[in-house]
Amino acid sequence: MQAILNPKLDHPAYHESVALPKYNGKVTVFQATSSTDAAKVLCQVNPDWTDADHLTLASLHATESAKQLMRHNVLLDAAALETFGRPYHVSDYRISAIACAEFSEEHKTELRKAAHARTYHDVVARAHLTAARRRKRM
Repeated sequence: MQAILNPKLDHPAYHESVALPKYNGKVTVFQATSSTDAAKVLCQVNPDWTDADHLTLASLHATESAKQLMRHNVLLDAAALETFGRPYHVSDYRISAIACAEFSEEHKTELRKAAHARTYHDVVARAHLTAARRRKRM
């Protein structure tokens, strides 16, 4: 699946593949199995980024990740109201990202987009934080 990122925050470095030890092929930031490896990818594909650049980008991506989480929650409530006539409840959750098979296809598509966007922005934020050699929890 193609990474779903806010176009204002997307960068070619996030989609460029590089060879890393212990991988059978080239990987992107999104394919790396750890934040450390994702940071290595970022540093290889754009060595001009400074620690300050990484921290700024980490903050921007973390903020976008939080926005996508809020968007997902709003979409869940809208889908539940349409389907069940009430706000979303945690007991409705049965399927990853879309929560409930009974939701309309339009709602499920938007829920998937928001969930995936949140994940991708979170991956990039963590990679930038690691690249800046910071140990912070998001």
